[in-house]
Amino acid sequence: MCYIKSKELAIIPYSVISSATSIERSTVGIEAMHLIKIYRDRTFDYPDLCSPVYFCKPENQDQLAQDYIIWWINLNKQ
Repeated sequence: MCYIKSKELAIIPYSVISSATSIERSTVGIEAMHLIKIYRDRTFDYPDLCSPVYFCKPENQDQLAQDYIIWWINLNKQ
């Protein structure tokens, strides 16, 4: 949770069988929220393997991070 607001640039993970890479950017915060989503949803699947295109664009990171903070606060109230 302490990384979700980080805007430090991060490498986007891709499938090893993919034939193309993207020029899209990701951040440490977006990738941290991916890992939290896996835990939260209990899916154990990395979301779409192309972070900012399908999960969260960097310009929407602050809003998504706020949603995660609210989820975390509510989870810890239980």
